[in-house]
Amino acid sequence: ININGSREKLASTTAGRDFANVNLGTVNGYPVQIGNSGSILTWAFNMRQSRVDPSGFDNNNYGMAFILGKTSADVTTGDGYAVVLGQSGSADAVRLAKFTGGINSNSKFTNIISSGDYANQFLSVKIIYDPSGNNWSIFVDSSSSGFPQADPRNTSTQIGAGSDNTYTSSSLQYLGALWNHVSGAADSAVFDDIYVPGNVSATVSITAIEEGFFPAGAVTLNKSDTAMAYLRSSSSPYSLIDSSRSVLDSITFTCSFVFNNTPTGNYYVIIKHRNCIETWSNLPQTITTGSSNNLYNFTNAINKAYGDNLILKNGKFCIYSGDVNQDGTVDVTDLGLIDNDASNFVSGYVNTDLNGDNFIDVTDESIADNNAFNFISVITP
Repeated sequence: ININGSREKLASTTAGRDFANVNLGTVNGYPVQIGNSGSILTWAFNMRQSRVDPSGFDNNNYGMAFILGKTSADVTTGDGYAVVLGQSGSADAVRLAKFTGGINSNSKFTNIISSGDYANQFLSVKIIYDPSGNNWSIFVDSSSSGFPQADPRNTSTQIGAGSDNTYTSSSLQYLGALWNHVSGAADSAVFDDIYVPGNVSATVSITAIEEGFFPAGAVTLNKSDTAMAYLRSSSSPYSLIDSSRSVLDSITFTCSFVFNNTPTGNYYVIIKHRNCIETWSNLPQTITTGSSNNLYNFTNAINKAYGDNLILKNGKFCIYSGDVNQDGTVDVTDLGLIDNDASNFVSGYVNTDLNGDNFIDVTDESIADNNAFNFISVITP
């Protein structure tokens, strides 16, 4: 294992497995238990191996993998997740796989996502994990002449998506590069420009008001409540970049959201509440990594939301309430859910409580009915 041309290179003239790893459990802010992360996680890297037909990790095979997270530092034990190039068969897919009991044989890897036929091309790879649904996405750009991305976080070709939470609650503190080889002196695997989640964050303060929580004549909300914020790419197809959860304050109307995987750039800012319409900023906003001075206020002008998708109440512009089932529109389905809970005298912290008083009644029905009558729904670019 050596550094060759600023790239990590794994090569050998004898059979064996090389696993160059680092323990990120001691790095402040790195999410070793990825399922407990409050935001979307992104790993990105460039890689290439020299074999025309890589076959995997059994003895006398060739294969490479980037280990996203592993519970131990050796090759014969431990569980986790990896991006793999090489498998037994004719197609050399890039795979997102989970592994059980080590990384020293093909049988220990189980595919979550598998697609393409890449062999010995240069690859840029990006993995996105959303802990809110244990959803994974893999992106791969390829080139036959050189690494296609100076920053592999810009990798844009999605090759697949899947869901898995087998080891998301485990302590996956070991990350690194794996090369399984036989005896070819010219064979090698190289890795370059490795990015891991959680190193640098951007804080975005968003001011927003839930319509239902802001009764007529009020100057504060009925309650503080959890909200989600999302950052999406400024250009089509507006890919999801990062997410964060925080509490919208009942007095200041403001949430501070921490995004751990967002490079400095321009993004649509999106606010989402459990029973409100998802609302986008009118234009992409410049978000600066490492800064806490990223601010966005949805309440001071109707055109602060894309498509003017706000309602004026008590002199403030509010995000629409009533999307109880979070399908992007306020309609008869939401009204039915509210009516059913009201008929059964449901109370407490439930999505059908549009005004935040912990009771489901005619007041909640009235808010949703008005917005359904006006065909209120999400408006996006």
